[in-house]
Amino acid sequence: MSDGQKLAVVTGSTAGIGLTTAALLARAGWRVIGCARNPEKAPPLPEGVKTVRCDVASAVSVRALADIVAAQGVPLGAVVNSAG
Repeated sequence: MSDGQKLAVVTGSTAGIGLTTAALLARAGWRVIGCARNPEKAPPLPEGVKTVRCDVASAVSVRALADIVAAQGVPLGAVVNSAG
């Protein structure tokens, strides 16, 4: 299942603190799922960051995110909520 890799979810990962946090975690060896309402507008992100569509104000969207996280095969080690 896990090879020791850590998984983090970072909301608001396409700008500001969320973007910086996602990049720092990825550089530190974490696998990062970055959440954005409009991922197509995301700037280029570092290797190890996967951006997915998620609006944390929507229960349906958060459930879909939970399914994506569960499918990673790596335990979730951190959630950083920096959504505006």
